[in-house]
Amino acid sequence: MSAGALGSELLSEVKEERLDELLHSLRALNAPEDQYSFGIPALDDLISIFHPSKPTRQIVQQHPKTWAPNPHHNPPAPKPPPELRLPVIELAGATACSGKTQLLYHITATTLLPTHHPRSNIPIPNTEAAVLLFDLSSTFSILRLHDTMHACVAASHRQAGTPLQDPLALITTALQHLHIYRPHSLPSLLSALSAAEPYLLSTPRAHLSSARPLGLIALSNLTAFFWPARLEAEELALDTDPTSTSQTHFLTQHRALVTSLRALQHTFSCPILATTNTLSPPVPIPEGIKLRPHMPPAWTNFVTVKLVLQREMVPKFRPEISAEEAEKERGMRGEAVRKKGWRVGVDWWGAERWRESEREGVRGWRGLRFWVGGEGVSFGN
Repeated sequence: MSAGALGSELLSEVKEERLDELLHSLRALNAPEDQYSFGIPALDDLISIFHPSKPTRQIVQQHPKTWAPNPHHNPPAPKPPPELRLPVIELAGATACSGKTQLLYHITATTLLPTHHPRSNIPIPNTEAAVLLFDLSSTFSILRLHDTMHACVAASHRQAGTPLQDPLALITTALQHLHIYRPHSLPSLLSALSAAEPYLLSTPRAHLSSARPLGLIALSNLTAFFWPARLEAEELALDTDPTSTSQTHFLTQHRALVTSLRALQHTFSCPILATTNTLSPPVPIPEGIKLRPHMPPAWTNFVTVKLVLQREMVPKFRPEISAEEAEKERGMRGEAVRKKGWRVGVDWWGAERWRESEREGVRGWRGLRFWVGGEGVSFGN
C-alpha cells in the first residue's frame, strides 16, 4: 500500500467534531451527578428515570498491536454521538388553583439561592445559578418569589437549629440573577429567545450573572399565546390566500418556538420548565391519568414528561344539611381544607414514545404531594 493510501485510510478513522460540540461533550462528561436536581427528592427521582446518571467513564487500555495493510479494507464512517437529552418538564394545571405556579416559584427560588448562607455557612439545598424566565401572561410576582425564597432560607435555619441572620441581603443578591422577559405575543417570544443567548454570553458589565451557570429556563403560562396565535394565523391566511389553511402558519410558529428553545437549552445545558393550562379534565387509567393535549405536536413531542397538578378536594356539605349544622361544622371543614394539599401525577398521554425502562420507572414512581403554609412549601408522598 502506498503512503498516500495509508494516510487516507488513517485519516478516515479520525472523528471530526466542531469546537462547540467538543466543549458540550466535555461539559456533559464532567457534569455532577445531580446536575438536574430541583431540590425536591420525589421530582428528582422522576427526572432520573428519563435522564439517568451518566455512565461511569471507562478506561481503555492500549495494547500494542501490529497493523497489516489491507487494500480491501474500507472502514465505516464514524457515527455521530447521540444527541444529549435534556429535561423539558411541563406543569399542567387540571383546574384553577392547581398549584403549578406555586411549584414554579419554589423551583425558581431554590435555583437562585446559594448553597450556603454567606454568614452562618448553613447549607441550603439550592443550586446557586441564574434563571431565565419568560413571563407570558405578565403575572409573575417578584414579591411572591421573595416570600418563597425567605421561607426556603428560614426552613434551612430551622432544620439546623440556628437563628435566621440577614435574609434580606441574601435574597436581594440572589434576585439579581433572575432575568425576566415579558413578551406580548408569540412572535415577540421568538424574538426574546433569539436575543437571550447573546445577552447571557455578553460582557460581564451587561449583567451580574456571568460567573453563574444558567440553571433553569422557565416559561410561565405557555398557553397564554395559544388562542391569539391561532386567531392571528387565521387572519393571515385569509389576507394572503383564502384557500390556504391557518393551521400551517400556526404549526410553523410553534416549530420555530421549539427550535429556539432547543438551541438555547443546548448552549447552556439546563432544564426547561413550563406551566400550561388545560382544556379538558384528566382521565383516570390503570397506570395513572391521561390528559388530552391541545398544544401543537411540536411542543408535546419536545416535552420529556408532563406533570398534572390537582388540588386535593374536601367533600362538599351534604345536600340535606341545615344552615345551623353547616355553621357548626365550618371550623372542622376549614381545618380539613388546610390539611389538604396538591397532588402531582404523570400524564400518560403519548407514553408509547417512552422506553420500556421509562414506563416501568414511572409505574414504580411513588408520586409527589406538597402543601403550602405560613412556613413555605413542604413536600411528601
